[in-house]
Order: sequence, then structure tokens, then C-alpha cells
Amino acid sequence: MPHLEQVKQIFKQTLKLGDSFDASNAETVLLGNFPEFDSLGIISVISAIESEFNIVVEWDELSGDTFETLGTLVAYIDEKLA
Repeated sequence: MPHLEQVKQIFKQTLKLGDSFDASNAETVLLGNFPEFDSLGIISVISAIESEFNIVVEWDELSGDTFETLGTLVAYIDEKLA
């Protein structure tokens, strides 16, 4: 997953998760796993992703499945970039 490290950095910086988030991988569960990743956190992360990857995230394209794991979120980004 070529963009995994970039997305991890976005999470660390946007949600201020600290160095412990470095150990996360594509299977890391997002929803319900990090208190910082609440509705405001999701909006902040999406905004940072739009900036970093120069994409527009359409809210009607998103679902809970998109944010299930880091891998599912990166797959969504990769699809937008294709």
C-alpha cells in the first residue's frame, strides 16, 4: 500500500496520536479504537487527506467501511487517485 505511511502521518499529526501510532499497519482498526477519531476527528482527517493528496472526498462516497481500518481508508484514497 504505497500511501499507508502518508496516511499514518496524517493521523499522527491531525489527531496528535504520538509515536505509538507508528506501530499501526493496514489492519489497524480505526472506528472505536481511538477516542480522538470521533466525528470531528473524521472531518479533520478527511480535510488533511484532501490537502495531502489533492483529491475531493465526496461525503456520499463514504461509509463506515471506508474507515474500518487504515487499509480500507488507504484503498479508498488509492481508488480516488487512480
